[in-house]
Amino acid sequence: MTEWKIGLSGTAVARNGDVVVPVRGGIPRGIVARLALDAGEPVSAELLIAELWADPPEAVLSSLRAHISRLRGREWGEVLRGSRDGYLLDVPRTSVDLLAYRDGVERASTLAPAARAEAIAAAERSW
Repeated sequence: MTEWKIGLSGTAVARNGDVVVPVRGGIPRGIVARLALDAGEPVSAELLIAELWADPPEAVLSSLRAHISRLRGREWGEVLRGSRDGYLLDVPRTSVDLLAYRDGVERASTLAPAARAEAIAAAERSW
């Protein structure tokens, strides 16, 4: 598996190694972004539906499954997984800029003041 980087701050972008991985369409982009927010952890289909569809169609579960299938059939098959608890992006938290930043700031808060500034600067670079 190559190293994935998912940028959620600013313009959302995903890279698999050096290759930019496009995600076209509002719902597919929303699926990737929502799963990235919980990198490595499953997100239930019910939660995805509630957060991505303002007025879900009658066959919304089928629609979600079709979007997931298309994403997996493209570049996302390597990291987009289904589980009994929902769907997940099988990437470490450090692969998602927003999560790397949050984790870095949280880590910095536990450090002595002299080390805190450098740790916060490192977290900002991940953003």
